[in-house]
Amino acid sequence: MLCTPSKLGIVSSNRLTGVRREQGKSHRVRIFMDTVTIRRAELNDAVAILALETAAHGEEVTSRYDVPMFIEFGYAYVAQLEGGVDGRIVGAIVALPTRDGEIKVNDWVVHPKYQGQGIGGKLYRQLIAETKGKGLLAVVLKSNRRSLELHHKLGFSIEKEVADPFQTGEGPGVLLRLRNG
Repeated sequence: MLCTPSKLGIVSSNRLTGVRREQGKSHRVRIFMDTVTIRRAELNDAVAILALETAAHGEEVTSRYDVPMFIEFGYAYVAQLEGGVDGRIVGAIVALPTRDGEIKVNDWVVHPKYQGQGIGGKLYRQLIAETKGKGLLAVVLKSNRRSLELHHKLGFSIEKEVADPFQTGEGPGVLLRLRNG
């Protein structure tokens, strides 16, 4: 059954391609990319970024005390839906400069309902454009094939393998590098 925009709380439906609800299953909302705006995060976005992490990872990845620091002194961007979806933030990327002058991505997250629609790539491309001339570093679990594929498409290469990068027992990872010159 196709939901109507009013059932989803959406005022303007001209950019929504459809939503399928299945009994007891979460659903994805299909959107056109022109309905998503990538902008620099503001301090009042910190709570939304932490909520995204919890929705996608089941926990906060970035400390609630660190998110304002990333926003204020690092690189933090959010993906915000435009139109009748009340400007909800559905994605974020947060990074900090290292002492070597490179940029280390701390978290890159898209709400599960909006994954697979190019929002993550759009966030990353914004970070890459804003950090031109500086190398980018990211750590990704080897089991996260989707993330590894997108990093590869964006030009990242494997710098080295890391036994347990997040000290969580989730398995091995890789340190990725993009020479952003």
